[in-house]
Amino acid sequence: MNDSLKPGAPPNRPSLLLGGAHLAALWALAFVQPMLSLLGDNPEFFVARGNTTGQIVVYALVLTLVPPLVGLGLEALARLIGREVQWGLHLGLMTAVGACFVLQLAKDHLEWPAGVLIAFSLLAAGAGVYAYARWRFPRAFMDVLTVAPVVILLVFFVFSSTSRLILPREQPEPVAVEVKDPAPVVMVILDEFPVASLMTPDRRIDASRYPAFAELAADSTWYENATGAAAYTPLAVPALLSGREPSHEDLPIAADYPHTLFTLLGGSYQLRVMEAATRLCPEDLCPGEDDAPHGTLGELFDDLNVVSRHLLLPESLRRNLPDVANTFSDFGDTPLEDATSTGATGATGPTGATGTTPPVRTGQGAARRLGRQFALRSKADEFDRVDQFTKALKPGQERTLDLIHIEKPHYPWRHIPDGQRYTNLAGEWSGLLPNDGAWQAGKRPVDIALQRHLLEAGYTDTLLARVIDRLKRTGLWDRAMVVVTADHGGAFLPHVARRTAVPENMGEIAPVPLFIKQPGQTKARVDRHHACATDVLPTIAAGLVGAVVVAILAVAAGRALRRRTA
Repeated sequence: MNDSLKPGAPPNRPSLLLGGAHLAALWALAFVQPMLSLLGDNPEFFVARGNTTGQIVVYALVLTLVPPLVGLGLEALARLIGREVQWGLHLGLMTAVGACFVLQLAKDHLEWPAGVLIAFSLLAAGAGVYAYARWRFPRAFMDVLTVAPVVILLVFFVFSSTSRLILPREQPEPVAVEVKDPAPVVMVILDEFPVASLMTPDRRIDASRYPAFAELAADSTWYENATGAAAYTPLAVPALLSGREPSHEDLPIAADYPHTLFTLLGGSYQLRVMEAATRLCPEDLCPGEDDAPHGTLGELFDDLNVVSRHLLLPESLRRNLPDVANTFSDFGDTPLEDATSTGATGATGPTGATGTTPPVRTGQGAARRLGRQFALRSKADEFDRVDQFTKALKPGQERTLDLIHIEKPHYPWRHIPDGQRYTNLAGEWSGLLPNDGAWQAGKRPVDIALQRHLLEAGYTDTLLARVIDRLKRTGLWDRAMVVVTADHGGAFLPHVARRTAVPENMGEIAPVPLFIKQPGQTKARVDRHHACATDVLPTIAAGLVGAVVVAILAVAAGRALRRRTA
């Protein structure tokens, strides 16, 4: 009689491959399913980063298959030493992965200290693996779960919201329109910029703080009461560029927004587009667009490694992790070597503490101390993209659309107006300013945040100055239609949401800068009528192609668009 059939006898050990399938199933439940479920529900993450279909597929396959294959390889090597060694290693790997699975379940339901949670998870996983090694039912249950990796991948690739970025979709074609008065179009979209940040108490542009905006206002129409269409970039920017109300059902991609400024001008204009958080320009019209600074596969793995730790670890162990709630990328961007290479001191953090001695790279607080030192004076965030954008502006342009989305003065705030960094930490304010929740701070910290925002707005003015200077040096300033606006504002009110629009903060969230300089315009105008982000496209269209096309766009967008002229 086979020993494995005797009552109470342990079942036969699984083969090497079947044991590898058990490990892959447990890995899929512990790591793959939580991560792909999160990413499947947030396709905007990939859109904003500019990740391709291939990169998304490769990431999902590597996450699902490579770690179990590495485990299988280690077991195969251990088997060369002996079957008992291989079996012991297999049970050890199952215990480690199982403890991670238990920890994720326990941390959301048990308010225990991190050490107790980890010990409990190891004990629970050890008990489960003992049952797996001793009895048939747990082993048979793992046999059934071997399909888990395939099912999880299938759901992600075919049924999740992110599947719209993976499965082929038809790209929109440009509209056949006649441009009656061709002129270069230059559009700058800023990010998280309440218009009040530009203004003095008497509602004028603060020329001392923001000379570039004052220079722009002197030759353009300032729509003083302009408002954005949403408080979230993947909704607000499509409204700007399509002239239609944004929808949570649509992704900020060309397939979901087929009628935009790009399809309006793409048939007769050369498009040079540098989007940041959207991909609204069809691939056929923007074949040379390679402006996604975070779109490499390596950076995708780096950032999602930080996200995975947020998913796995208990709250107390997540406090020193980089913030992942307020940006789409660079979650681990803490260039310590830059901070240590300068002897400057005196930078003040949100708590008011001031560094006075060179930092030491030891101890739990080292990263936070390093973040309070001045970084090297060098090209700061967005300088390279703005330089690339301005270099493409050349004399003699006529039928060209140059558009850039500059992610400033969006959080994190870390520059003085000339572009020098005074902090290297992206997550200094983590916990105080959740992306969708209320400020978790009183008046003083929020006032400090406002001052840092105003410094970042000064840096944004410096970037805008580079664009205006290039336009004037090339002779395009007089001939071009120049549009400068922002997607949405931001609120600095204690215990009130920073980004989510509520009645208390609507005056800071909704109003945004909107300047439109018509070709040949040389005098300042202020339009105090209410204007919305959805009016920008009709205004551009009215200036270039006439009222008939504006009416066509209105029908295509499914709503009545108001024509506004300068």
